[in-house]
Amino acid sequence: MDASEARAKIKDSIRFLEGYRGFSPIVDDAIESLKVIDECVAEPTPERIRDSRERLRKMTQDIGPYREYVPSLSENLEALVRWFGEAGP
Repeated sequence: MDASEARAKIKDSIRFLEGYRGFSPIVDDAIESLKVIDECVAEPTPERIRDSRERLRKMTQDIGPYREYVPSLSENLEALVRWFGEAGP
């Protein structure tokens, strides 16, 4: 997956979550984190990559109990985790 595909997955995830904005603080936090992650994919630095990995770890943890209810979001997050696993430091 290249950066443009990663950014498309991020935008898709944000669109999905927008429908649940205000429903839970976790959703609002996830949307903000995805925006930060998108900035990182667009202009990566070692610090941004570390921060994005941590944000993805937290989102993956938060979504855990709901994975079966939001399969497309779960798949997007898994793909992003893999992408960041292959990214720099």
